[in-house]
Amino acid sequence: MRCLLSIVIASVLCCLGNSVVAQEKGSEKKAVAEVVKWGGGKFSLTAPETWKSVPPKSRMIDSEFRVPAEGDLFVRVTFSTSGGSIKENIDRWVNQFDGVKPEDTKTEKKEIGKATVHIVEVAGTYKDMAGGPMAPGPMKKLPDYRLLGAIIELADGTKGFVKATGPKDMVLANRDAFMKMLDGFKAN
Repeated sequence: MRCLLSIVIASVLCCLGNSVVAQEKGSEKKAVAEVVKWGGGKFSLTAPETWKSVPPKSRMIDSEFRVPAEGDLFVRVTFSTSGGSIKENIDRWVNQFDGVKPEDTKTEKKEIGKATVHIVEVAGTYKDMAGGPMAPGPMKKLPDYRLLGAIIELADGTKGFVKATGPKDMVLANRDAFMKMLDGFKAN
């Protein structure tokens, strides 16, 4: 009798387990593009739906994403505001790389809506600082990395920053999505 009772309980638990799995599979959420607003609401972009929103690593970052959503290697995409001139910010980004040559850096300027967008691309050995550039901690040098960044400058001088940093091939694979996102920029 105990043996029969054990079999019945095991069968019920097995069925319950299968229905939970079926519910989880049936209720999987479809990836949805997320609207990112930052800089006190002055800036708004729609992040690609394959990007995963994560808590920012630094208090200086308003929003942060990782691409792809899972895995040890990923592109870190950050949204922030800051002071300083366009040149100072571009120089800061370039200086986050070791031994950058002029051919390793590309800049472009374009108008999107009523904003001037400065696009910066840098490739080389990235100096990843645990606390970020304003609160440096231990540094790791990461070869074959790339930065794709945009400084969005509004007519009133306010600047919004979007920066994608990661393994070179991964950043390049996401370049079109990054540029399409920028093209959809809306100033609020």
